Amino acid sequence: MAMNELERVERNKRLIRENQFDTLTSLPNMSYFLQLADAGKKLMVADGKRPVMLYFDLKGMKFFNEKYGLKEGDNLLIAFAKVLENHFSVKCCGRMGQDHFAAFGDEEGIEDKLLAIFKDFKHVNDGRTLPVHAGIYPMSFEDVSASTACDRAKLASDKEKGVHVCTYTFYDEELHKRSNRVIYVLNNFEKAIEEKWIRPYYQPIIRSVNGKICDEEALARWIDPTEGIIPPDEFIYVLEDAKLIHLLDLHIVEMALADMNHTKSLGLPVIPVSINISKYDFHLCDIVGEILKRVRFANIDPSLITLEVTESASTLDKDFLQEQIAKVHAAGFKIWMDDFGSGYSSLNMLQSFDFDTIKFDMRFMREFAESKKNHVIMKELVQMITKLDIDTVIEGVETIEQARFLREIGANKMQGYYWGKPNSLENKHLIIKTSIGNPTEEVSESKYYELISKANLIEPDIDEEYQIDPDNFFGPHPMGVIEIVDGQLEILRYNKTYAMFLLNTEFINKEDLGTGKILIKRMPEPRFMEAVDKCFESGKWERLQNSHEGKFLVDVFLKAIGKNELTKAVALEVVIVSISNE
Repeated sequence: MAMNELERVERNKRLIRENQFDTLTSLPNMSYFLQLADAGKKLMVADGKRPVMLYFDLKGMKFFNEKYGLKEGDNLLIAFAKVLENHFSVKCCGRMGQDHFAAFGDEEGIEDKLLAIFKDFKHVNDGRTLPVHAGIYPMSFEDVSASTACDRAKLASDKEKGVHVCTYTFYDEELHKRSNRVIYVLNNFEKAIEEKWIRPYYQPIIRSVNGKICDEEALARWIDPTEGIIPPDEFIYVLEDAKLIHLLDLHIVEMALADMNHTKSLGLPVIPVSINISKYDFHLCDIVGEILKRVRFANIDPSLITLEVTESASTLDKDFLQEQIAKVHAAGFKIWMDDFGSGYSSLNMLQSFDFDTIKFDMRFMREFAESKKNHVIMKELVQMITKLDIDTVIEGVETIEQARFLREIGANKMQGYYWGKPNSLENKHLIIKTSIGNPTEEVSESKYYELISKANLIEPDIDEEYQIDPDNFFGPHPMGVIEIVDGQLEILRYNKTYAMFLLNTEFINKEDLGTGKILIKRMPEPRFMEAVDKCFESGKWERLQNSHEGKFLVDVFLKAIGKNELTKAVALEVVIVSISNE
């Protein structure tokens, strides 16, 4: 009987421990830690200390698990728990779930302690570790419960999301305003949807080869009657955390479809629209099915709808995401990867998933003037993606120099303030009616211009028919795309060396370089036009040798690309394989 009583006591102890401690790391679990923190805070204040709450987030855990395996991921979590325990007692730290931890302690010396934690963690697990983001909430800011303090410390840890080194951030007035905004957003989101305080604003996307608007992105804007404009970065992450983001995205879909029908009723051109969806939407509802249902109800052609999902979608299960992308295509929509290069496994995404277009994160343009390395990286990435038969969109274009460079390296499309800021539907209609800014591409022309955009100006397939040594002909040779309409020749695409050739032969002026089509100043020699006719007849590469252009003797290859059924224009690829002085 005594033994049974002893067993019962031991069992109760075990159950209590299981309910209070994390089974993997042996640290207090979230609920028990918060109890300990509330009690510990009172004791620290009584001792004249200033308590702080700390929140820790290990960045990139999914990719760590993919690279090293789940067992090694568990080992890393255990190692971090040991580091925390070495710097705080076991009753002053806890695991909050997944790769998130928390601790509380004295504000004095807390920064030195964090730096020590970062240093210690760097050397655990045989050096296979991750960056840690820490948020610090000083109780001196406002005396709140441990739960609220932990939420605020987490908000601080999230502030430097794009930083991939160990860092810490104090909760301050700016974050406090953001915290209050979180409460406002959650309390007023439903009304904002009903009253249409949230609605799409449209930013044009320009096709590089013709300078026309070929797409537009629908961006959610919250214009509140009380708070004024609430920026997207102050409500989107809130709705994601609250698992309400799918309601926002479906609302933007509904409003964009209504706007398209209204535009059509005015006799104005309907532009294909891209709509952002969160990676969380795929789990919160059948997002593709819900969007398709709304598109059908609005009687809009699905080919006019593009879904944009950020590169962070790579954190989803690979097979699941592949299935969702297949559903998008089956519904007749296009799908773009947004924020390419923002810090996730970009190259793996290209290999594993069937995206129609890759949108480069705007940081590439922000760093455009800082280093020539940026130019090399962008050029190689654009060329690689083009070889994979995937389109490219570059965000954040703000200058003519950027636009010129992007045309030269073969970027298909561009977006940014140089072309226009996001506009309300009313302002967009006014711009179209008054012919301000860039003209709109007819949807019937899109296929033609897509073919032109995909012409390979880096490694043309001449050798397939002529067996030419690539070392002698491929690379930086002058290459471009010419359009002929009503007897006039226009340059649609060019690489840098082709632009130099056109300038040196006085086909164009320097100020012509940049955006849109370039009308040449004079006609090439008659034999060139004969070769043009021949390449359209044969459908193959045709060679024009010893062509006289200005002071040069050139050897040229030409190949037909396609015909614009609307304007009857034709396009051909031009490759100059040798240039010599006459």
